[in-house]
Amino acid sequence: MVTRITFPSLFAVLLMSVPINAATGTTTSFDEFKLKQKAQYAQFKTDYLAKYEAFKAQLIDKWGVPEVSSKDTFVSYSADGNAKLVVDFEKDIIEISIINDEIKALNEQEIKALLTQSLNRSPNQLAELEFSLEAPKIEADKLVEDSTLSKIGIENLEQLHTIASTAQEIMPSQYQVNVIERTNKRIDNQLDEIANLESQKPLSDEQKQVKTSIIEDKKQLSIQREKLLIANTKTYQINRNRSRIERSAPFLTDIQENASEHGIDVNLVLAVTETESHFNPLAKSSIPAFGLMQIVPATAGADVNKFTLKKKGLPDAKTLYESEQNLFYGAAYLNLLTQRFLNGIENPTSRLYCTIAAYNTGIGNVSKAFNGGVNNRVKAIEQINRLSHQEVFDTLQKRTPTETQRYLQKVLASKDYFASNNRL
Repeated sequence: MVTRITFPSLFAVLLMSVPINAATGTTTSFDEFKLKQKAQYAQFKTDYLAKYEAFKAQLIDKWGVPEVSSKDTFVSYSADGNAKLVVDFEKDIIEISIINDEIKALNEQEIKALLTQSLNRSPNQLAELEFSLEAPKIEADKLVEDSTLSKIGIENLEQLHTIASTAQEIMPSQYQVNVIERTNKRIDNQLDEIANLESQKPLSDEQKQVKTSIIEDKKQLSIQREKLLIANTKTYQINRNRSRIERSAPFLTDIQENASEHGIDVNLVLAVTETESHFNPLAKSSIPAFGLMQIVPATAGADVNKFTLKKKGLPDAKTLYESEQNLFYGAAYLNLLTQRFLNGIENPTSRLYCTIAAYNTGIGNVSKAFNGGVNNRVKAIEQINRLSHQEVFDTLQKRTPTETQRYLQKVLASKDYFASNNRL
């Protein structure tokens, strides 16, 4: 049995404000209800972090370095912690590691069973299994509808059999290199995300806790790296070797439909999706952002609900792990950026650059880049309209967070790739 372990989504728990009756200075019954909710949320956050840290301690004891899921990597462990499965969506590699005192090799059937137990559920079902050690057992004789296996191009049992048969054992030294590389990448990405967030507004206490935990992970990696060479561990690797076009294929119909519905270039939606998650429907960042297009409920999610769907509230994580819903929110938000918030930018190429940057760092930081560090969108747009599109690009490369500078380059390169290779 394999269960999903991910980085804690503390940021996802949004504290509700507590209004006070202006005339009396007392709270109403509704206010009391909200106060109770706030207390419950605070307790949830405390319990959640405690559970995460306790589980992480168990993983450190067994594995040396506690690998957890990120935007482009899905990680799960067995109930006893002796089996680990990693799906690297960027490299298109599946890695299975087993701690086994008998040092026996896994056979093809056992590898197939581990893949099924880990991935034969839909993304939103897997998301609900966080910290669950009693996940219902999956029958290996059929694939469930909308299985996560299908999201990585495994549509039937024959394909699953073929994939399992390609597993190759790798040396402990290579396993060590893989873990260190993946963990360093996750930590660096998370610290970049937090730096980006901190450039927009001061971090909350919860966000500071998450930052501290990430920094501790980096220290742990340095301390425990030798323990990665555990004598009784066997590791197997499956190299999928799919092209970028093939990796996008399971989502292409939904991407096309949502791009068309919201009037967005399909290649831009493909590029943003690839850059955000490498087509990982289980992607989650520490901000938190969820799913294929990394939707942040409190920003992009709230804006789409308000302006596009004409409803209040925020989308929940379960909704955003549904590929079709996630792509709807992502394409709708790109539409809001380019057609509503940045519509005043006259040069379409300049507007594209600003839209991509704003998707990553927010309109406020884009406005600051063109308005002397002051968040004033109207004045920023006036300045943008005085510049060539190359000058706009150069300004974004100099005056936005480092993560955003890289993001803009990656999305533009990805957009060019899909425009050149897609037969749409």
